Parts: sequence; structure tokens; C-alpha cells
Amino acid sequence: MQSSMLFRFAFATTTLLVTSVSLDAQDQPPVVDPARKLARHFEDRPPVMFEVETGGANAGRILVTNLSQYPLTPFAIEIAKDPESELPSQIDICDSLTRSQLLAPIPRGLSFVTFAGHVVDGPIPHASLVAAIWEDGSTFGSKDLLNQLLENRRATLTAIDHVLSILQSGVDGGWTSAQYMSALEVARPPNLVPITTEQARTQIPGTAVFYGAKSTISAATNRDRLLPAVTALQKALKQQRDHLANSAPQL
Repeated sequence: MQSSMLFRFAFATTTLLVTSVSLDAQDQPPVVDPARKLARHFEDRPPVMFEVETGGANAGRILVTNLSQYPLTPFAIEIAKDPESELPSQIDICDSLTRSQLLAPIPRGLSFVTFAGHVVDGPIPHASLVAAIWEDGSTFGSKDLLNQLLENRRATLTAIDHVLSILQSGVDGGWTSAQYMSALEVARPPNLVPITTEQARTQIPGTAVFYGAKSTISAATNRDRLLPAVTALQKALKQQRDHLANSAPQL
């Protein structure tokens, strides 16, 4: 990718417009759909309605509406560089399988909402959809961007396996909360150390797994709650791993 691009992996700053989500359905690994054999690459005009509001109270609001019969899983939005700013262009990556902004796939006809940051009363930066993958394996965007989406998923899979190994060691060894926290801290990739927690959470793929695990462990305030919390975390991570492993295109 060009050096002028800044990739951002953000969390919980956006909204998926859904009325309900079936948790039971999310707990099951996805079934491989025969339609994946018919997956295609959209050179242009992907089945997405992309809108940017340029005026009024919602100026800068971006709506991504899925028009495909298959759920939209990851996608990338480019926010163009402000000519008067020293900041580079920005690529926002949203992916329901890595829990990056998007917490559930976008079904047909529903919309995802985010915002293009801008100075109050200033111009709205140009935004565009630059990559997307649907549940059947269909794709849109450049090879480099699609590879970036898949690489993020691979990094998340690696992080999940690492955290699961730590959690199992803790279960086998009867660890305390402090021991879990110490092991997770040591296991973080080295390039997380010199930057802030927020930078780590929003810029480096796979780190959400480590921070999510630490958050769960720290919330288990006494030993009686610790093992149930770890067991539930192991189950959730294994389910996420299964979803990633069965996603299309194949990792």
C-alpha cells in the first residue's frame, strides 16, 4: 500500500442498524454455502449503496447499505486527505469476524453507520468504499486491499490461538487473576509496547483479542468468578476462531 495511507482498526464508534441479533445463530459455525462456488469479483458497481451526508446535523455521516442477498462481512472505506491537513489519507477497516467496528455481518437491505471526522463547519472529506467481501466469498476492491482484509483475519486467528494457549495454561495451573494478566501482557506483540493502549487497540490487527481477554479477566474480581469467566472466554474465542476458519475467501 502507498505510504500515504493510514489504516485504522477502530472499535465501537459506529452503529449497525439492526432491530435484533440471534445470539443462538452466532454461536454456530457458519455452514459452507454451495453459492460460494458462484462467488464473483466486482470490478465496479458493487452491490452496496454508499452515501455521505454533506449538510445538516448529520454532516459527515456515512451509510453503507448492503444490496447483496449475502451478508456483507468486512469492508474498507477510504477517507481522503484534507489538503490543508498534514494527516495522510485514511483507510477504515470494518470486519464482523475480527470485531473491528462491525459486530455482526450486514444482511441485505440493512445499513452500517459511521462518520467521517471533520472540523465543525469545515468541509466534509471525500469518502468512498474501496474494498468489500460478502459471506459467499464475492469481493470488490484492489488485490492489495483485499489481501489486507484477509491478513487482518489471519492475524486475529493467530492471536486467538495464542490467547487460548495462555488461558489453558492458567486453567491447568490454577492461576490467579494477576498471573493471567501478567502472561497476557508478556505475550503482546513487541511493537505494542511503546505506544498507547488506544493506539494499540485501533491500529494493529489482532490486538483486540489480547485486550478483550485482559478486560474479561480483570472483571473477575474474586477467585470464585475467575474460572467461570475464563471458561466462558475460551468458548467465545473458539467460536470466533471457527467463524474465521470457515470464512470465505478461504484463509
